[in-house]
Amino acid sequence: MEKELLNIKIQPLPNGYALDVDNQKYMYHSLEGLIEGFMFHAGLGEKPYCNKEFIKDFLATAIAWKTGDGDLVRKNIDLVDENKRLLSTIQTSKKTIKRLKERIKSIDKNGNELLNEEDNEDDEE
Repeated sequence: MEKELLNIKIQPLPNGYALDVDNQKYMYHSLEGLIEGFMFHAGLGEKPYCNKEFIKDFLATAIAWKTGDGDLVRKNIDLVDENKRLLSTIQTSKKTIKRLKERIKSIDKNGNELLNEEDNEDDEE
């Protein structure tokens, strides 16, 4: 089965360049913008319009990943995972604190724990 080729056209305009990728049209005012748009839309297959800053940031990140600075991206992924773990720990800690506060409320002025009716039933058995 043959791979379908993209229909790509680049046309110079009086004020920049037109890029056409499978009948989706994009406009760039500089050669640098055209190259970035070409890499993003034709190279990565991203069809929707994105602002120039997003494309520039996205490509800088992709280049950093490929040139070995991907370690920073991997560290960021590790930090996201650690953050999830810590959020889970916080939720567990909040539940424990709530339970202990309720238990503290059940202690009388002499330091004796007041028993609930449910606790008394357990003692009688």
